[in-house]
Amino acid sequence: MTIRDVLVPFIDAELDEPVLDAVEAMEVFADAHLTALVISALPAPIAAADASMSAAMIGEVIAQVREEGARTAARLRERAKSPALEVQAIESWSHAAVDAAIAAARHRDITVMAIAPRNRETGVRNDVFEGVLMESGRGLLALPTGVKPPKAFKRIMIAWDATREAVRATVAAAPFFDRADAIKIVTVDAHPSPRGLDEAPGAEFAAHLARGGRDVEVLNLDGQGRQISEVILSAAVDMDADLIVMGAFHHARLQQAIFGGVTRTLLETTRIPLLLAH
Repeated sequence: MTIRDVLVPFIDAELDEPVLDAVEAMEVFADAHLTALVISALPAPIAAADASMSAAMIGEVIAQVREEGARTAARLRERAKSPALEVQAIESWSHAAVDAAIAAARHRDITVMAIAPRNRETGVRNDVFEGVLMESGRGLLALPTGVKPPKAFKRIMIAWDATREAVRATVAAAPFFDRADAIKIVTVDAHPSPRGLDEAPGAEFAAHLARGGRDVEVLNLDGQGRQISEVILSAAVDMDADLIVMGAFHHARLQQAIFGGVTRTLLETTRIPLLLAH
């Protein structure tokens, strides 16, 4: 499989420009058309008023957002030396900007975004990240801030539980598999089920991936009471993985918000890129 179109949303240029640098350097994206989508999410006047902002303050914030978006778009257009990089800009109220980002992601093969550190997270960034992941139907490659990914992912770990989300993640990861030296399918506390894992969890899926001539290994792990996210990260470190592929947010959003979850914990702790799909 070949990746033809890649989306890189720009919400905070300091975080997002290194993502574009990484995408341009990666072999799997060498022949792809790249779209840098500059998102200027304007605060809705009603919401801003609810936050006790005066009309003058709202105007200042809107002007600042517009100015920053225009600067970012202009700088990106200057660096676009070939038709392979296209710069688009969205200026809209926050909810509409998120919808536009989701629509743009649906028309690309994959979206690549930075995992923002806690002190740099914003509502718009979180909404775009979650919206693209949950609603675009496409894979999302999430890069930890400050971690430069390799030109090609050579050691890929698949966190496998035979769910729809895991299947979609592996489909999105297929172009990366073709360039890998080793792929390890990891299950945690796996048990056979009629609609999921077989008697030897992961074995049938490993055989499927290996038919393409790939080197695939299965590792069934006993969590021993640890959090699944901890087991996954530990296994990834042990194999020196440079990419983790996994399905995201299996449960309802309310459950995730209240109880957390594997996906959210990994996003908060990983230093290894994640390829996610829902």
